[in-house]
Order: sequence, then structure tokens, then C-alpha cells
Amino acid sequence: MAMLSPALAVGQSCLGDCNGDREVRVSELIRGVSIALGRSQLASCPAFDDGTGTVRIGSLVLAVRRALDGCPSVPTPTPDEPTPVPTPTTTTRVFYGDLHVHSTLSLPDLSSGISTPEEAFATARDDIGLDFMAITDHDSFLTQEEWDSIPPMTRRANDPGTFVAFLGVEWTHRWHMNVQFLGDDEQFCDCIEGFQFNDAYRELIGARRAAGHVNHPKALFLPDWSMVDDTLVTNVEVWNAATNEQELGFSGALWALRAGFRFGLIGASDDHRTETAAFIGRGIAGCHAAELTRQSLIGALHERRCFATTGERIVVDMVVNGTPMGGVLAAALGTEVQVQVQVDATDAPLTVELVKNGDVVDQTTCDEVDCTMRSEVVVRDPNTFVYARILQSDGGRAWSSPVWINGSCFADDLCIQGRLAPGGDSGSDDCLAEFLFPEDGSVSGYDVDTGEVVCTDGDVACDIGSTPSECLVELGFCFRVNDSRLPECRPTRADAFEVVSPGADARRLSLDWENRGALNAIFQAAHTAPDKPRCSPLSMVRVPAGETKVFEVETRAGSRTDRDRLTVECVPR
Repeated sequence: MAMLSPALAVGQSCLGDCNGDREVRVSELIRGVSIALGRSQLASCPAFDDGTGTVRIGSLVLAVRRALDGCPSVPTPTPDEPTPVPTPTTTTRVFYGDLHVHSTLSLPDLSSGISTPEEAFATARDDIGLDFMAITDHDSFLTQEEWDSIPPMTRRANDPGTFVAFLGVEWTHRWHMNVQFLGDDEQFCDCIEGFQFNDAYRELIGARRAAGHVNHPKALFLPDWSMVDDTLVTNVEVWNAATNEQELGFSGALWALRAGFRFGLIGASDDHRTETAAFIGRGIAGCHAAELTRQSLIGALHERRCFATTGERIVVDMVVNGTPMGGVLAAALGTEVQVQVQVDATDAPLTVELVKNGDVVDQTTCDEVDCTMRSEVVVRDPNTFVYARILQSDGGRAWSSPVWINGSCFADDLCIQGRLAPGGDSGSDDCLAEFLFPEDGSVSGYDVDTGEVVCTDGDVACDIGSTPSECLVELGFCFRVNDSRLPECRPTRADAFEVVSPGADARRLSLDWENRGALNAIFQAAHTAPDKPRCSPLSMVRVPAGETKVFEVETRAGSRTDRDRLTVECVPR
């Protein structure tokens, strides 16, 4: 069932690039300042508009960075496979589908209650009323003959404008990721390591001939986040009907966002049995797309213009200063951005929660299914994300994909220098990476000078968790830091990172293993693309009451090494 929705996506323009040549020149920066001062009209360079209809400090700062670092690259669709990209004047529709469905080919030793791929497509289309579905059998179980049997079924089921059938596969090894293909003639990667997955699918996904996402991130097989590339797998399952909620907790979707990964949020059924109980559609993605075609849906997945529901046909959209969910904007630190969440629910009353960097910062309750939240959010961190969480009275749930906000200021890193702990010897390499503390860290046990955190169990100023006898402490990293305290240090992009403590011998699923994973994830998330913010959001580490944990990392750039050390003590209450 498709539903109309106004498209709010903006094109991949480069802020400050007035003439569209993918370069920001000094003359264009001067024009931006002139517009900001009211001496010129915004119409003279609309490329400075970040969605607010004005030119603000944050826009100018980002334009300067574009002048120094270059404009981000824009994927170019192949001529015979154009991918529609919504513009502010385009009308999109919302299409619902299940991107994680299995067949008899995934469980060859079983037959009762399991559909063939063709039967699964028919169930999704005729019984559940979905607009699209991907058959994603486990690659580790597939023979070449079985794989070759699927494309004829996807071709027969695919009817653009009526029902879209995707050929897909589930990479099933140390953790699980799905790929949905644009065509029917692709081969799956017979590879077992995450970096091999990335190498195998990079060209295909980069050309928008496929899309990928991370499956059930906190259940069954936990991802090695140091190998996950969010420029390839652009979404993550926040709801998986086979394993339920995948948002909260270690390695969940929110945990990944707090590490700095830029994922859209989708739902899926992970259906393995469909004949006896129509499990397909108990978790779905709703995608804002121009048309019901493979190309348009692949584009929406790349743009993170989809949202998740537990199966209900809820409509969700969100804009922040005119930027739609899945998008990125710039704002000056300390300023407010305007957030609007629009929900067309299937049951009422309902509650809409606004989540910023992991915290619920606003909430609206509506007695009618047509619900709008308007909120103002202060940008406190250099890397901020917001998304909406919806809960209906009948238990139905939905999640929007995030909008990311790059917080900046004219003084560059000086704005947050009071939150940065170099953690080293103040040498010429100590600015490659620095620990990032919360904004109010000085009054909650964080000491940037000594690189020490002393937190009392249960003290909400520093312990953000609810588990007794344990402190859950926030910290992040900034890389390539312009630190006035380190005048001899030249900021350089890192090319390697090692967590020294906790060590690599930490027992799997132990607290030290989780903390080590959090630190590795932060570095990986910050370095999947050159235009990522230099600072992560605030992630979390766990320390038992009565213990002190040492966190030590090495950041390398060529022959340079920055070794940083932080201690966190959890004082019993």
C-alpha cells in the first residue's frame, strides 16, 4: 500500500559552491559573508542556504572546510540505470516492504512451513499487501545451482508500479548483512571476512546497483564494527521480528549511532517460515521514493529516506531546519535547530519521542492518528543526530531515520577545547586523537588535564545508566584536533588505530570486550568517508563499582603515533 508524502530531500550540493563546479573559491566565501551581513541577497548564491533560508555562522564554517578539503563526491548513476533523487519540488510516495525474507533455500533440511522464493513473493504481494520484498537467503547454504534458480522467480514477480521483487542475499558469517540487487544477474560474494564483503560489493553499491544493511545488530551474531562501512551498508535493522527490538543495548542500532555510524533505521521480518503463519511483514521498512521501481527504492535506501515499523502502515517523516531524515546539515554550536516530525498513525493515542544523541529530549502525545511534533533542539555537540520514536496504544511502533547535524564555530576546535583530553605527553603528535568529554564534564567528575574520570555509582551527572553497582560513562574522540595547547602538533588524518587497553585477549562478551569494541567502533565510524565530522558523538563505556578501568589507544598517521590514556573510576555509592 503506497501513500503520498511531500518530498523534502535536498540534492547533494556543496555548501558555498555558487557556480556548481564542485569547488568553493575565496570569492564565493566572500559572497557568503556578504549575504550573512545582509549586503547581498541569498538568491545570488543559493548554495549557502542550509535549509533555513538564511546564511548562518555554521554554514560559513562548513563552506570554509569545503574550500580547504574539497566538496564530497557524488555517486553517478549509470546511464541505463538512472536513480531518481527527490528534490524539494518532487512528490514522493511511501512504499512498504520487507527486505529480509528467507525461503526453503536457507533451511534445506526442513520443509514444513517454509516457502519457496516464488511463494514468499506471492505471500508478500497478495496476502500481506506489501509494495516490495527481497528474498535474502543465507549465502553459506546456497549452491551455485540454487542461486541461479532465484533470478527467474524475481523477474516474474517484479512488476514496476505494482510490486517490486528484489534479488538479495544474506551474508552469513561472523555477523550478518543483507544486500539487495538492482538487477537479476549478480553473483553473491563467497567470502567470510568483513573486509572481503566490503571489497566485493564496493563497486556495485557505489554505482547504486545494490543497497546493503546490517541485520539484527545486537542479537545472534554481533558485528565486528571495526569492519563495518556505513557508506556501503547504509541502514541497520532497528526492529527484526524474529529477534524483536534491536535499538537499545550493546551493539544495538542506537549504540552504533552513538559510535558515529550514519545509518538509516529500517524494520524487517527475518522470515524463515511463512505457510503456517504469515510472518512476512511483521517488520517492515517504509521508504519515501518517487516511484515503485527498484531504482527508486535503491535510491531511497542509499539516501536513508526509509523508516521502520513493527508491521503497521504508519507514515513517518521528519525534517530539521528543512533537511529531511537521512540528511546532514550544519549549525553553529549553541544554536537551536527546528525539528518537525509528522506521523500518520494506524492507532491512537500515540506518543512521539524525539531522541538526540541517545537521550529523549522532547515528547508529544496525540489523541488522533494525525500527529505533528514541533520542537527546538540546541546543538551542543560537534556530531549530533536526532530521530523520532513512535509508540501507539496498540503496541505498534515506528522509528524515523536520523538527521545528522555538524556543529561548528568560527573558532574551530577552540569551542570544545575545554572538553578535550589529549591523554598523552603534549608532544608533536598528540593532536592526532583526543578524548572528548560531555559538555558539563568539569562538574561531573571529568578532568581534561589529568585524563581521569571519577564517577560515583548512581550519580546522574556522570553515570547515565540504570544498572546497579556499575557506572555507564560517556566519552568520545576527536581526530585531527587543532589544539592551541599543542602548538607543535600538526593535525593529520589518521590511517590506523589500535586499542591497547582493554587488550585483544578480552573474553568475548565480557565487559572489557564490549568496551574495546566501543573504542574500535568510534574510530571506524569516523573514517569511513573523508567528509565525516572529526569528532564522534558521545559513546559509552562500562566500569563496575569499586574498580578503575584504563583505556589506552594508539592513533597512527604514517610514521607518527599518538598514544592516549584515560582512567575511569567507579566509586561505590
